[in-house]
Amino acid sequence: MELLKLKKARSYYETKGINFDLYASSTQERASDTLENVAPNQSYQRFKGLKEWHFGLFEGESVYLFDNLYKPEDLFGDRIVPFKGEARQQVEDRIVKTLHDIMSQTKNNALVVSHGTIMGVFLRYCLKLDEALKA
Repeated sequence: MELLKLKKARSYYETKGINFDLYASSTQERASDTLENVAPNQSYQRFKGLKEWHFGLFEGESVYLFDNLYKPEDLFGDRIVPFKGEARQQVEDRIVKTLHDIMSQTKNNALVVSHGTIMGVFLRYCLKLDEALKA
């Protein structure tokens, strides 16, 4: 099923004539596998700054163990820090810096593959959701 979705994504870019000058992926294997399926035979760079949120002691465990720590208004906030995980601000700083670094390497389009919570943090940053929620 996932492979079918990846092929659809590849077909979309090809059909629309969308080209990329730079391909980037998280260093985590599932992200690079995704990129290799969407853009086969393309060379790409791997960036540690694109890796998934570090969940500390919850890393590799079932998401049900830390579902109660997730809050829609701030994702995981600082609630996983006592369990040796990353604070949300650390994640935001890391992803924003990494994406700025990637964007500085190309004048046109980059295809970047990362992870769900990272994308959530970046979207909140871009849309200034935290400020909107405080207003």
